[in-house]
Amino acid sequence: VNLEPDRATVEKCLNACLERDPPEPQLALQWAEMLLPEGDGMSSEVLKSFVCSSIRIGDMEGAVQMLEDNLSETNGMESFTTLVHTFAEDGNLEMAEETVAWMLENGYVPSHEILVSILSIYSRAGSLKHGEKWLGVMHHHGVLKKSDPAEMSVQAANNGDIKLALRLAQLASDMDADSPEMYSALIRAHSRVFDYESAETCMAKFQTMYPRAASKEDFANVISTCAHHGLTDRCDRWMSRMRQAGYELDNRIYEAFLKSCCVSGDLRKGERYLNSMLESESGPRLDIGVFEQILLLMSQRKSPRRLTFWVEKMEKAGVDHSESTLTTLLKWHSLHGDLEEMDRYAEKMLAEKMDIAAETFGVLVKAWINAKECPHPDKLEKADYYVELMIERNISLEGCIHALMQACYFCKDDDKGHKYLTALVGNGGAIDNKLSHMIHTWGSSKLTALLKTSGRRDKR
Repeated sequence: VNLEPDRATVEKCLNACLERDPPEPQLALQWAEMLLPEGDGMSSEVLKSFVCSSIRIGDMEGAVQMLEDNLSETNGMESFTTLVHTFAEDGNLEMAEETVAWMLENGYVPSHEILVSILSIYSRAGSLKHGEKWLGVMHHHGVLKKSDPAEMSVQAANNGDIKLALRLAQLASDMDADSPEMYSALIRAHSRVFDYESAETCMAKFQTMYPRAASKEDFANVISTCAHHGLTDRCDRWMSRMRQAGYELDNRIYEAFLKSCCVSGDLRKGERYLNSMLESESGPRLDIGVFEQILLLMSQRKSPRRLTFWVEKMEKAGVDHSESTLTTLLKWHSLHGDLEEMDRYAEKMLAEKMDIAAETFGVLVKAWINAKECPHPDKLEKADYYVELMIERNISLEGCIHALMQACYFCKDDDKGHKYLTALVGNGGAIDNKLSHMIHTWGSSKLTALLKTSGRRDKR
């Protein structure tokens, strides 16, 4: 009807063509011509839409041709920056690199934003080391900012690429552009892989370069890394430095120190240190994390009196047991033959609906089977109670099947032996040579039949 549509209407038609599945960039181009003043190129946003739609339908040549035909001095760098940033957000590294390569071939100097966008793709993919060449490109074209190496070192460290992070950190130091954030990231990275020597070296340099910048988290990471290896003296030294820096020791630090004592076997030192801290005004508020390490420490000391003392102290402090503390106590009592106390803690875990690991169930079962006057039918009933729970929870009997079958063999209980073997096979467990030989020696037709149906043969 000879009415000229306004710009908004034309843009709607253009976008409708590009948003179709598959897109129709050639049809959209007809609408775009109505938007473009004579002799002027597309705007960066329209150009980006065209290029991206061409890529979606696999028309790479069309995408590049669109760039070549519509770049101008006014919108060229803006279009490239928008385009590469879009590729970076989509994780499309190949197209981002091809776009920058085309820019370099045609005399365009990539902006800092463009090259950082490409590096961000490598960083998210956890392969920032492959982006080192782009650092050279940035440096060659004079777009490398002084803060870039330190920032990229943080990214590499957070992604676990410690070697690259250290190389970038060295570059930052050479440019006199390192930062506290960079050192913190490196310490975290070393802590994750328990490299205490590198963590200590990095922390020492950090404190030299920035005497008051190290955070409480930085100290905690170094201490926990040393604790993992049982290095109590090193833990003690860093705890002293932490206090000198004005930080109070919290429960995480005490847990780490007690853990180091457990690992090193220096149990008396751990208890002495804990007692001295509890007596001081700045001592920790006892929480479940600290008690978990205390009880683990006391269980290794094999001192019933000290273990009982700390259990009572925990209960008086109003701290509820965790799965870890109950498991520690359960195992300790099973080891020392106190089966009533072992059962009490097991029942507490069941009553509070805690997850009991297969290993812990195995401890309970074997404790009753190996008890005095066992194998005995009554003792076997106690073991069977926990086996029923394992079967009910779909937990494999592989960890205790030999002990169970041995007890059934001595008690001549074919029915229970058949039940245990059925549960073992039904849960994907294997009947090994030892079990197979035991069954043949047993002479039970019921068990031998099960052995045959399970596909197991005794080679002997």
